[in-house]
Amino acid sequence: MRAFVGWGTAVVLASGCAGSSIDDGSASITGGLVSTTAGSASTQGATDSVGSASASASDSGGSGSSSGDASVSASASEAGSEASDGSEASGASLSAGSGSEGGGASSSDGGPDPVCGDGNVDPGEACDDGNGIETDACLPGCVAASCGDGIVHEGAEVCDDGVNDGSYGGCNAGCGSLAPYCGDASVQAQEQCDPGVALPYQNFDCGPACVYDFSGITQLYCNGSCSWAGADSCDQGDADIFCKLVTGDSTSTANSYSVVTALDAPGFSCPGYGNDLGTMPGFGVNVDVWYQDTSILANHGAGQVVTAANCT
Repeated sequence: MRAFVGWGTAVVLASGCAGSSIDDGSASITGGLVSTTAGSASTQGATDSVGSASASASDSGGSGSSSGDASVSASASEAGSEASDGSEASGASLSAGSGSEGGGASSSDGGPDPVCGDGNVDPGEACDDGNGIETDACLPGCVAASCGDGIVHEGAEVCDDGVNDGSYGGCNAGCGSLAPYCGDASVQAQEQCDPGVALPYQNFDCGPACVYDFSGITQLYCNGSCSWAGADSCDQGDADIFCKLVTGDSTSTANSYSVVTALDAPGFSCPGYGNDLGTMPGFGVNVDVWYQDTSILANHGAGQVVTAANCT
């Protein structure tokens, strides 16, 4: 009798009756061949099983009797059972080892990657207050607020135009005070008037842009040589100037207008009468503007005026 041992398999060659067979699910003998499969059993387990099977086969005396065959089958069955137990133990051992080496992926510190807005000051950030408010001490982007960033830091700055050089309508250096502006109760060089300063005239006001508001003036005297534009006496050129003055729009013109005798009301007077307000390029008027705050009729007489203009 010869025995061959392979990984997880024991094979016993024994003499016996050709064609005799015993099958209990664990071992079989066919034509003198006994084989048993031990699954994933260890080499040691398979060797033990083969030894047992060999001894049983020797006892049978090679007669091929059923008792000898049964002995071999039983021994082979035991070897298969032992191999199965070993396989399970080995599998459990491998599984446990694998588990000790594995595990879920994580960052080096076990938490999420740092990001601006998480409330923590991370490398590369000047601050991080965890909010998106633009007017507090920490700007979006985790940059500290400072004078010159163009954003007014509430409670710390009065203004911040990003330049802060004291220019009209801007901010002074240091962001602590406003530069001269319309409405500061002082007439600046860029202004005709200021709402905080009383005008010396009763019949027109100072507009919100610190320019004169002539919208309530009803006539422009243009009789004879007192014409403001074009030929003598009142014409389209005088009417267009009148529209520019009363609308404050340098592009305004008169679609229609009336020429009548001077009205007993204030108005734009003949040059040399009343007050010279100077040229007004912002209004599109490049000649001196003369204004009289009392009746035009009273001191100009019954000359002609432009009135009731339909302005663009």
